[in-house]
Amino acid sequence: MTEAMPNPHRGDRLVLPEGATAQEVHTFAEGAGFKEGRENRTEFVLEKVWIVSGQLYFHYVDDAATGVAYVRFTGDKREHVERFTELARTFFSPIGVDNLMVAVREASTPEARAHAIVRLATGLPGEPPPEGLGMIEEAFVSSDAGVRRGALLSALYLDWPIVRSWVVHMERHDEQETLRLQARYFIDKNEAAS
Repeated sequence: MTEAMPNPHRGDRLVLPEGATAQEVHTFAEGAGFKEGRENRTEFVLEKVWIVSGQLYFHYVDDAATGVAYVRFTGDKREHVERFTELARTFFSPIGVDNLMVAVREASTPEARAHAIVRLATGLPGEPPPEGLGMIEEAFVSSDAGVRRGALLSALYLDWPIVRSWVVHMERHDEQETLRLQARYFIDKNEAAS
């Protein structure tokens, strides 16, 4: 999910291992001396934001709908975002992109594959590896509607220019009306924001 903070620099989303708790994140933020900021809660998503300093923020997002939790830093200075991202990477031992891609390859059921695709998209760095993007693109045209739905959910975590053609293709050609309608909604939302 995208954060509402108007900061030009966004650190990589660090996908937390399954079983990581909000308390661990709170302990990290408190131990680092971050000031509690806002909390956004919807039916499925919890986002907590701490103020690190000035225009530097620490985000924790737990998305129950996709089963993905991650942390990230945003801020006005790239070097600060990168430095604090590395600090969090050391503390949390997030799931690396290579392991996220392995999870996609090794998924034994469509449900597991859909879940792995969303986790992969969440954890892709700003300059995503072509293999990771290829896995997501393949999911958009999977023979399984659940995997295609996972692909559409994964688009929430990727830059619109990367996924636009995949979502447009789904909206025009998917055999499932529900997915076509969801893709249309996603297109409308992103085109309006452009």
